[in-house]
Amino acid sequence: MIGRSMLRELAVIVATATALASFAIAQPTFEVASIRPSVGPDPAYAAAYTAGALMGGAGSPCSGGKVELSGSRVRITLTSVCDLIRIAYEVRNLQVAGAPQAPSMTLAEALAPGNKPIPVFFYDIEAKAPDQPPLNDSLLHAMLRSLLADRFGLMIHRDTKELSYSALIAGKNGLKPGTKVSSDCKPGPDGDFVQLCNQTIDKVIRALSGSGHSIVDMTGITDSFQYRIPDFRNDPDRETDTRAAILDQLGLRIESRKGPMEVIVVDHVSPPSPN
Repeated sequence: MIGRSMLRELAVIVATATALASFAIAQPTFEVASIRPSVGPDPAYAAAYTAGALMGGAGSPCSGGKVELSGSRVRITLTSVCDLIRIAYEVRNLQVAGAPQAPSMTLAEALAPGNKPIPVFFYDIEAKAPDQPPLNDSLLHAMLRSLLADRFGLMIHRDTKELSYSALIAGKNGLKPGTKVSSDCKPGPDGDFVQLCNQTIDKVIRALSGSGHSIVDMTGITDSFQYRIPDFRNDPDRETDTRAAILDQLGLRIESRKGPMEVIVVDHVSPPSPN
């Protein structure tokens, strides 16, 4: 005869199993997804990308990945596995450990005649999500997690590690005066300057550090704002000046810090399954 205590234990087990099964079934997925090696405008450019000679080199495997949404359709170009993990799990590039690294070679080595075939490192992804519910960032991230598991065989675990990072800090009074959004703000070139409207701290971090988001937001600023900086876009050597101008115009600063952060650790990943 089964006692009440055992019946309660069985009920808990059944409820837990049911919840887990429902969770597994409920994971959102794309209706269809095509994953192909990235192809640049010419073979040399494509080889350079594949070798990691661009986009920050082999030391920046999480950089890149341009995401475009159009209704229920998603297009991600020049993305790496590490970059997909960063987007899907909503973390910064320094919070991804154990992801595939770009081959360690220079641009000249990548393009040298007779060189060995370069392993595929960057991918272009085109996917179609269900029409309902409407696709948003949260749903996209969940679908990318499913894509990584289903097509790349991704297995991960979470850990906490002491990491060095750059913190974006605001002054005591927040942003500098004159940065409040105005209705007549017109974005774009303005003589020797560039006007930026409807900006957010996330956009500023991307401008300061690239798409890898290696800077941690500690400003506490949630409102949109605008600012104006000198136009250095045609002078790559002035990139540092652009960063300095952004910080100065907004009254922000960057500090080096160290502390515990959650890390996504890759246990297993493989090349994507065929389309």
